[in-house]
Amino acid sequence: MSKFVRSVAVERPRILFLEASTGLGGSGSILFYMLSHMDRGRFDVRFSSYLNADTHHLNAIKELGIPYAPLSERRHSFIPGEHPIVKGCRNHHLRRLLLVLAWIYKALAIELPRVFRLVRTLKSQKISIVVTNNDLHFHLVGVIASRIAGVPCIVRKAGGIGQGKWVKRLLTGWVDAFVPISNATKVDQLCNPATKRVVLIPEGVDLTRFDAEASPAAARAKLGLPECRRIIGSAARLVEGKGQEEFIRAAAKVAREYPDVIFYVAGSQDPADPDAHVLEKLQDLARELGISDEVIFGGWRDDMPSVLAALDIFVHCPTTFIEGLCITNLEAMASGKPTIISENGGMPDAVVDGVTGFIVPPGDIDALAQAMLRLLRDPELARHFGRNARKRIEEKFEIGAIMRAYERLFAEFAVKASRPSTKEISYERAGGLKSSSIPGGNLGQDRRDAGGRRGLPMVPRCAGPSCGPDGSSRGPDSGPGNRCQTGRQAGLPRR
Repeated sequence: MSKFVRSVAVERPRILFLEASTGLGGSGSILFYMLSHMDRGRFDVRFSSYLNADTHHLNAIKELGIPYAPLSERRHSFIPGEHPIVKGCRNHHLRRLLLVLAWIYKALAIELPRVFRLVRTLKSQKISIVVTNNDLHFHLVGVIASRIAGVPCIVRKAGGIGQGKWVKRLLTGWVDAFVPISNATKVDQLCNPATKRVVLIPEGVDLTRFDAEASPAAARAKLGLPECRRIIGSAARLVEGKGQEEFIRAAAKVAREYPDVIFYVAGSQDPADPDAHVLEKLQDLARELGISDEVIFGGWRDDMPSVLAALDIFVHCPTTFIEGLCITNLEAMASGKPTIISENGGMPDAVVDGVTGFIVPPGDIDALAQAMLRLLRDPELARHFGRNARKRIEEKFEIGAIMRAYERLFAEFAVKASRPSTKEISYERAGGLKSSSIPGGNLGQDRRDAGGRRGLPMVPRCAGPSCGPDGSSRGPDSGPGNRCQTGRQAGLPRR
């Protein structure tokens, strides 16, 4: 009997990525990495944003040829508390009334139309999965629209530690899975008992863009930096609490003991907050400390590979701004640079203290200065740390392996595969990470249960009253009033 083979066209799952901000900073960087490395032969990828911003990362994403449609024509976010009428009101009671009215205006005139438009998009384009590119409280529109349209929603939890608690209490149950990027963001999410599922997948770096052997001389010539001096740099949005003030204060201490050094600050102020004047304050501080000639403000840079290649040491030590992981630090490590970070949020997941760089307490200017001086005085140690840093990125944070882990998760939701529910699944157990050859280099330690079986990776324990002995939240059946109120996690800095 003749056998006939029928060719069947299989429709690719259609995934919509949502961006809440203008795309500046790490949010835009990692979104570009993810969309660049998605298997578009396997998934039909779409992209949308709440703002129609004209920024480097969003424009780069559009150039990938991915279908894009913004949900509004606004260029910047409407922030009720930052409106000139609200900020300029001197009467306390009137200001509170104006703030309430501004929030009502935002909800009815801005957010509600976006919800309706997104619902129509999800239904008309037959979207299989919605993926939000930041924590839940930045994506009320995406989560609500997904719920109305009946589309699974995955939240990439890139930060938001301790933020947006009232929103999360209301909407966490509408999210099908959270993807924290670090142990710190995972612990924060597990403190919410309404969480259905947590899958830890860190951020990743495109190693082809960052060359550990790149010539510093060529990069410095491009940036107009001196070739013959040591250069310590930082790169982040100029926002209060991001650590630039502490960096400049530590620089003044370093310059007194090691004068042959330049301090390079890359980054610009958030356009949504033009009244902050952070750059002017930092420039005034450098003049006050007598190091205005040694501190160079480079502004916003779209050529991070060149910026990082020009540096000898990378520093990022935020204080009150809690980082989920910090993609720029990963890029610096991929560039073969020793990095100095503060013990803040999820950043210690990447840096191994004394192996790839140094970890200092947040706000400890003396400790930061001593760490910089040690690397300046021992160039061989700095090079050794840089080699270890590059190797750690290759083993743990390579974007190809990261995206394969995401694609397994997307495929599972797309086909609605049934498998036992779980509170947390680690990226290591999903097979996405290699074993680290860097001492102390694993994202989590394995633990065994009473029967000796290997269990989930150890995570920092939440100290909230609703949390069980394993650091996860107890369910609603454990008694009234057991919601996590403190938001404190072991291993996270106090703010």
